[in-house]
Amino acid sequence: MISTTVSLSSYPNPTNYGSQTTFTAIINPGQSGGPAMTGSVVFFNGNVALGSAPVYWNGSAGATQFSYAKR
Repeated sequence: MISTTVSLSSYPNPTNYGSQTTFTAIINPGQSGGPAMTGSVVFFNGNVALGSAPVYWNGSAGATQFSYAKR
């Protein structure tokens, strides 16, 4: 099993209620030289899925223009 880490960022940060936000996830496979990463990342606000984005070969995934709403 390969250990991975995920970093999540948003822009703008902080985000105001009702504003459009860009989320980016960076996935680090923890081991270089392995197979290319595949799949997708799903972004949530609590238990509500905001959207998904594909994982690119370099481990990044991003999705834009989600409306932020506090729960």
